[in-house]
Amino acid sequence: MALNPGYVPPQWQYYLVYCAWAVAAFVINLPYIFQVLGPTLIGAFGVINITAIFILVSLLVRATPKPPPREVFVDVVNESGWSSNGVVFFLALLPSVLCVSGFDAITHITDELDRPTKQVPQVIIGSSVISAVTGFAMTIVYSFSITKPENLLAPVGHQPIIQLLFDSCRSNALATIGSVGVILSFYIANVSTFTSWSRLYWSLSRERQFPFSKWTSKLSAADSLPCNAMVVNLVLVIALGAIQIGSLTALNAILGGAVVLGTVSYSLTLGCSLYRGRDYLPAQRWLNLHRFGNPIACVALVWCLFISVWLCFPLYLPVTPAYMNWASVVVAGVLVAATAYWFVRPARHVTEGNRNKE
Repeated sequence: MALNPGYVPPQWQYYLVYCAWAVAAFVINLPYIFQVLGPTLIGAFGVINITAIFILVSLLVRATPKPPPREVFVDVVNESGWSSNGVVFFLALLPSVLCVSGFDAITHITDELDRPTKQVPQVIIGSSVISAVTGFAMTIVYSFSITKPENLLAPVGHQPIIQLLFDSCRSNALATIGSVGVILSFYIANVSTFTSWSRLYWSLSRERQFPFSKWTSKLSAADSLPCNAMVVNLVLVIALGAIQIGSLTALNAILGGAVVLGTVSYSLTLGCSLYRGRDYLPAQRWLNLHRFGNPIACVALVWCLFISVWLCFPLYLPVTPAYMNWASVVVAGVLVAATAYWFVRPARHVTEGNRNKE
């Protein structure tokens, strides 16, 4: 699309590409093939870093004219319809939240780690710090590389980063190389996410928390992989993606609701930790915050609740069905469905789950 501006693909073609990505992530997680995932992720580390350096350097060198510092750090462009720039600032927190999200994915694969009590905190802290530092650097570079801001309002393929590359690099070759690197990085993230999600689904199935848990909790004989859970995940992902054919607004609502629900889940964990106290945690744990534990948990809880509210606000006024933020509706629907399932699920699921823990 970027190299052929006259081509406008129908929505079903987006969906076919989406399905191809889902199947590719599924295949690499299958028995025998899964053995290459480790070396692939190690190589992916180089691809991601080389891509980041290439894009940052290309933009800094090629982007011209660069906006003045005042335009980047001081001036506020408010075309949202909200009268308060403060409200607009908080509404724009979603990209920042996504930059440092996903750090909890390591908790989904604790059964496959040698020393999870040490490795999990290390990955969470390291991932958060690296994401925050690199995200800040990338934001600064991107902000000083915007040469055609009007194009970012309707970016090619709905991807502002691709639009930015083609506008600011002023070279189809450089922009294409950078775009390929971005796509490869997203594919790597796609595979890792599918792996993490399948482990999470399997672990909850093992505790008999889902329908057909007895089947989805089985492991393959070859590599002890949750193949049945992966099949269910693939079907769910493909079904979920089909929503985009009918309505991008509905798909964005589900994705936005997922972000809010993730933040709410953190709030529940932090709230339970503060309610019960930290005495129930192992005294000789690797990461012991001591007296700073509760204050940090309080700050984190307030932040999670605060950001959860803002993530449900509509971005534009006046509110129309197309631009309404339906995340709150999705969250309410999921909570109602989860509560109903909790009460109507067979009692034997709870019994079997407790037996598994023993």
